Amino acid sequence: MRIVGWIVAAVAAIILVAFSVANRGGISVSFAPLPFTLDVPLFAVALGALAIGLLAGAFAKMAVGSPHRRVARERLHRIRALEREIADLRTERDRLRAQAAAGRGGAPLPAGPSRDAA
Repeated sequence: MRIVGWIVAAVAAIILVAFSVANRGGISVSFAPLPFTLDVPLFAVALGALAIGLLAGAFAKMAVGSPHRRVARERLHRIRALEREIADLRTERDRLRAQAAAGRGGAPLPAGPSRDAA
């Protein structure tokens, strides 16, 4: 999959270079309420608009996904805490079994259904 990404990036770069070479002509960009006017190449305006659109889309995606990432992070912390608790309980179970076996003359406790495989 990584090679596909590189191929797409290379094709996009070639298209951008071809677009930039074909649209080197200058245009006048004015900012309506302000008295400023800029003379810039057409490709700079087009690529600038593309960059602003990409940034706006990335920001919107980040803003929408933020609550989902927070919930996922909280769930991950909870899962890790539960896994630590399970490990502690298994250790305590093994300690109690060994202690009971030693106290009953070496006869081990009956093993219940084992869920260690999970």
